[in-house]
Amino acid sequence: MKIHSWLPAVFTAAILCFCLTACGSTQPDITQSGTTAETTTDTAARSTENTETSADTEAPETSSVSETESETAPAKESYNDLGVETLAEGIYSLDFRWDYKLDEYLSANVKTTEELDRWFMENLTDGLSTEGSEYNIACSSFAVTDTDGEHLFCRNYDLRHTDDMFIRTAPENGYASIGIVDLAHLNIGQECEAAIDSAEAQSLLLAAPYCICDGINEKGLGVSLLQLDTEHFVTDTEKPDLLVYTALRAMLDKCADTDEAVEFLSAYDIYSPAWWSYHIFITDKSGRAVTVEWLEDGQTVVEDNAVTNFVLYEAPPTRDPDGRYFKLRKALDPEEGISGKEEAMALLETVSQKPGTNWSAVYDLDDFKVEACFALDYENKYEFDGNSGQADH
Repeated sequence: MKIHSWLPAVFTAAILCFCLTACGSTQPDITQSGTTAETTTDTAARSTENTETSADTEAPETSSVSETESETAPAKESYNDLGVETLAEGIYSLDFRWDYKLDEYLSANVKTTEELDRWFMENLTDGLSTEGSEYNIACSSFAVTDTDGEHLFCRNYDLRHTDDMFIRTAPENGYASIGIVDLAHLNIGQECEAAIDSAEAQSLLLAAPYCICDGINEKGLGVSLLQLDTEHFVTDTEKPDLLVYTALRAMLDKCADTDEAVEFLSAYDIYSPAWWSYHIFITDKSGRAVTVEWLEDGQTVVEDNAVTNFVLYEAPPTRDPDGRYFKLRKALDPEEGISGKEEAMALLETVSQKPGTNWSAVYDLDDFKVEACFALDYENKYEFDGNSGQADH
């Protein structure tokens, strides 16, 4: 990787949705990897072909083993009773104890939503389709070390109100993790075809681990996916293929810190499910945070304390189309400091979108827990413990 200075900013497109992430207080540093690139449009013809297992290049092997004791999952005939807990109307939790076949998925070279839906149907959801929905993911988030030395990773999920679910996984060959799922991506809940208590939902939920929008693992790694309104570029290499939003699941299972997560992403050609691109925010309990983007020159890595839905690599830090980038940077100034989870949640409320914030989440990277408020209701907080898989309200 090479270190690059800021490129001239050319940002005239209207913001489709709002995404921001913040951490630290230093000015951005930029790292770039990759050379040859092609647009998602150029590869559309290839994206509908049947996928095959990558033969020439494989992702680096990891020795990740969960430090959280893994429970034995029920037999397949009990899939109709997954153990979903109802916390409130449209808010659920699930301690997921089934094999979601991550290693098989990573070898399948899935790069479109249609291919992902087909893989789900053939391997997880008993033949039921998730409809291959495109992921519209916006956010406003930050990561910070508070005045007591606690490492917090926080995120607003800003778009539309849907049914949502806390989920915990503890795979035998990976790290335990927790995250939040927008159930609309599985065609479950309000304005979707499957009710949460239906037999169809019980099958569709077997793919839920792949549909997290943000999360952390037991090692203190945090990740979130943020939408951009710029064209997505795919590096044309012999690396295996991976859809960008399923990369979050893989990183949480296999990576212990920010460096490992960036290295993991570098081992794949990353595809977007649509013409637009995404960037991924990655942080860990050391306090380091980066944003990974995919541009014409390949994969880039930007270290900064804030990111909105404009491309950080192409824009100087003085550019802020919606004003929230500097709100977060000012609030995260080390001279000011964040006193704890309550103040972190208040900052999320300050930059929330009305009426479009679906949830606000404050993850504790040290204690492996999350507190969340849903549908702009900041009077009611829900807690989910990654050590036990139990939720509290």
